[in-house]
Amino acid sequence: GFFAACGGYAGRLLRLGIVTTTAYALAYRYLHPFLFGRVYNHYTRDVTAESTGLLIRMGLYLVFFTVIAAVSLVSDYAKIRLVVEDRRSVIGAIGAALRFVRRRPGRVIGLYLLNTLGFVAALRLWFEFAPQAWQTVLYAFAAAQLYLLLRIWLKLTFLASETVFFQGELAHAGYTARPPHVWPNSASEEAIRNLTTPS
Repeated sequence: GFFAACGGYAGRLLRLGIVTTTAYALAYRYLHPFLFGRVYNHYTRDVTAESTGLLIRMGLYLVFFTVIAAVSLVSDYAKIRLVVEDRRSVIGAIGAALRFVRRRPGRVIGLYLLNTLGFVAALRLWFEFAPQAWQTVLYAFAAAQLYLLLRIWLKLTFLASETVFFQGELAHAGYTARPPHVWPNSASEEAIRNLTTPS
């Protein structure tokens, strides 16, 4: 059932990944140079205090990473709508995700920030326990593997919490559940059953 579901959704998620990657590429290719080139230079041209320039740069980073977070958020809910609602159209799923986020921005952003705190905590743990040059190879390997497992668990928790929130807002289990994938019986088992079943 797991591999059947993976095969069923792989193409759709790949198409969504292409759209999301394109959005990220456009943000880094055009928005980042615009903000930190033209806009930054315009507002810091006559600035004499270094702290003012730093505040302007921090504000521009906030704008840029807000756009990146918005792309990530819409992408997450598009994935959820592709899978939960068994949608075929990636563009339709993105449109539905945008509508979902637009109608409840406070709760959606609050959940996103709460999940982001988990990633920040994981990074803090990594900086605390990251292997140093004098530590053993075994410690470095174990620490790296534990960090990777923690990151994977946090990503799954991130998507699971968004899925539960989505289902609580729009759907219920009977509406969203697909019929389970059942591994087909072998031909010999079917032949034996046909022989023992009276016609």
